[in-house]
This record gives sequence, C-alpha cells and structure tokens, in this order.
Amino acid sequence: MFSQEAAEGGAYGNAYESNNNPVWVDLKVDGVVRRTVTPGQNGWYNVSAPITPVTASVCAVARSAFAAIQLGCWQPHSPVGEVTFTYNGSTTVVSGWVIDPDTTGPVTVTVGSTPYTANQPRADIGALYPSYGAYHGFSVTFPYWVGCYDVIARNIGIGSDNWLALCLT
Repeated sequence: MFSQEAAEGGAYGNAYESNNNPVWVDLKVDGVVRRTVTPGQNGWYNVSAPITPVTASVCAVARSAFAAIQLGCWQPHSPVGEVTFTYNGSTTVVSGWVIDPDTTGPVTVTVGSTPYTANQPRADIGALYPSYGAYHGFSVTFPYWVGCYDVIARNIGIGSDNWLALCLT
C-alpha cells in the first residue's frame, strides 16, 4: 500500500521470511534508498520519506540475507502545496501555493465551493522548484471568519491524481 501526505511518500504492509530470517524494507525514492525499516510484530511495516513534485517513483523493496523482492512502486502525481489562514477580527485571508507535477501551468484552488486560480508570484516557491516557476501562489480574502472549509487544488484534465485537500479550522 502506498500513501502520500504533503511532502511525504510512503508504503505500509506486511513483509516476512518463512524461516524467520531478518527482513528489512527499503523505501526508494527515484531509485535511491531513503529509509530502511525492520518490520515489527507479524511482519507489519510503515515507512515514509520526503518527496518533491518532481519525484518520479516511490518503491518498497523487501530484502533479507538471501533475496530482495520489489513489493511495489507508486508514481506520485498529486499536487503538493501549503495553505495558511489569518483572521484579524473582521476578515479571513486564505493563502498559499500549489504545484501539480503534471503541468507547469496554474492550478485551480477551490475554497469552499468557489474556484480561484493559483497563479500569483511566489519567489520562494520558484527558487525551491525552479522547473515549475514562481507563479503558483494564491491569496483570497473573505469579509468574515471562514470556519472550516476544504481547500482543494485541482487541475482538471491534467494527470489522473489531480487534487490536494487541505482543511482550515
């Protein structure tokens, strides 16, 4: 099983050798081992490592002294980003950035049910992800307290995994 939370990619599952020899599970990000864990009780493991929008693959490999078996691979193409909000007593500002690794273009950010385009310049994001450029920021001001709304990044028609959900409370 594979999972993604923000800038982490990971795998979890069960790996053991029938003759009770030690087993390790390596998490490879773009072919490089980033984390190694020893499965716990009954062979269960859970491992994660940092990934970026340009990560091509995350693979889990079970190995023992005698063999190595690829458990599976995952190609993360979900958008990544960050959202913050501030409330000054009369207005709420929801702001952040989002990148969809399937495109260098802007991404639609939905706050509640209203879509906005994440295309404002963010020099910090342009420096961090130069191949995607700096135009992935957004900022939306509401004349009231937002409460809890889902903030969802979408780029409809680009890739198959095209959303990133973040909740404001």
